[in-house]
Amino acid sequence: MKDFRSKKVAIVANCILNQNSKVIGFAKYKGMVKDIVDLLYEYNYGILQLPCPETLFAGARRWWQVRDQYDTEGYREHCRMLGFGLH
Repeated sequence: MKDFRSKKVAIVANCILNQNSKVIGFAKYKGMVKDIVDLLYEYNYGILQLPCPETLFAGARRWWQVRDQYDTEGYREHCRMLGFGLH
């Protein structure tokens, strides 16, 4: 049996592939950023889409925040549960 995998994987942030995960008012595309997907497809990459910790924590209707505002014990625990570990 012949295996045709390229063995190449791009790890991509959720908000790049899925603009619907961005804070409302900040999306620049209607859905996915097709140019990135097309480029990865052209070079035979698979895609590992990372979850968006902010969207999972606060939803899409959240107000944008800076790092210091997310620097709370609740958000740190949330990131640890996702396996991200916030330092």
